Amino acid sequence: MAKDILINFPTNIGDVMFTLPALDLIKYSYPESNIVAIASPQTEALLSRHNFIDEAVLYRKDWRFGKKMSFCTNLSGRFRVMVDFKHTLLPLILRIPKRTVLIRFRFKSPHIKDKNLELISGLIPRQDFAKKDKVEKGRFILSSREKEKWEKYELRNSIFITTVSKSLIKTYPKENLKIVVERLSKKYRVVFIGSRENRQYYEDLGRIDNTINLAGLTNLYDIYYLLKEYSALLLSVDTGILHLGSYLNIAIVALFGPTDFIEYGPWSDNHEILYKADLVCRPCLKARCGNNLECMKNITPGSIIEAVTNILGKIVKK
Repeated sequence: MAKDILINFPTNIGDVMFTLPALDLIKYSYPESNIVAIASPQTEALLSRHNFIDEAVLYRKDWRFGKKMSFCTNLSGRFRVMVDFKHTLLPLILRIPKRTVLIRFRFKSPHIKDKNLELISGLIPRQDFAKKDKVEKGRFILSSREKEKWEKYELRNSIFITTVSKSLIKTYPKENLKIVVERLSKKYRVVFIGSRENRQYYEDLGRIDNTINLAGLTNLYDIYYLLKEYSALLLSVDTGILHLGSYLNIAIVALFGPTDFIEYGPWSDNHEILYKADLVCRPCLKARCGNNLECMKNITPGSIIEAVTNILGKIVKK
């Protein structure tokens, strides 16, 4: 059977999370079609695990011209529909008859997740698009052995924390986080998650009673499983894990500094966004801060503890 639908996913993992609701809707509208994903080196392993994706093909932007042409030749003529989340000329190069639009400056929605849904609206029957918030969600597939290895940690109803970012100015100050963890760990199991590069940041905090440092010990599909099965709440800065938590519709307290929560904030039913409202410099979207990281430093430990307590209190009452 020919591969019917080609999807060019974003290069970065965090941006891929914003496309998952659109992927769900595509699968709902084209249930019998095979879906092939164009993946980057960062996203290939994750997309290969998705149950709605039949094949993930690798593309590297550092390939030479001849390699890129060979890549296009191998894909040409195989697809009748293409979704291009990266806004490239690839749909034209591959001569795919049904594709997402090239002109994209008239999105009605401010949030990137909703912009991605708008992007595919022309490919989806109107009656299907009306159900965009109710369709079946896809999942990342783990083996039984991969799931079983987490049982020994006793993580049920834990607070998961990821407050480090590749961007220093989005990282929450460690000294403030320590106050938060010392308070929350008296009542809840606290689990630190993130990349291998984040592990050192949490090293001392992981010695506090009733905490565990899993940073660097997980892939993102592990984190998907941990959040889905074990989380009471996610405390996060603006990261791919935050957006994954939104997709899973778990309770979230999100800490926002330089980035815009209107465009990139959480969308789960139970969430609270904390930010310093009276700073004229935020959101700045800059790579470096000229104001001593005030936007993150001024999110107080007390406000975080209060937000976590309030959200978990509401969930318990329900």
